[in-house]
Amino acid sequence: MVLDIIYSLAERGEKTTIFDIANPVNFARNHVYYILVCSAEKNVSIYNQVKNNVLLHQNYTPPFMQRLKDYLFKDAFVCTEDYFEQRFVNIFTF
Repeated sequence: MVLDIIYSLAERGEKTTIFDIANPVNFARNHVYYILVCSAEKNVSIYNQVKNNVLLHQNYTPPFMQRLKDYLFKDAFVCTEDYFEQRFVNIFTF
């Protein structure tokens, strides 16, 4: 959605300083967080990892997501539905 807006602005000739149309991956590396939300009930081991990392004030990035974090996104991590709601949804204001 964000990229659609930026491309629309570019088509109208409006410039943005944070996004280079020629290199959208660079934008993702510097500004995009990839958050995988999973069910605590269906993924008990992931839930325990997320919970332990929250206590350490860290995000849990499983090995299979590490490459996403290293190559494509500013950060990539897993959180449970409840944690996602507490940390992101409830603090969102319009």
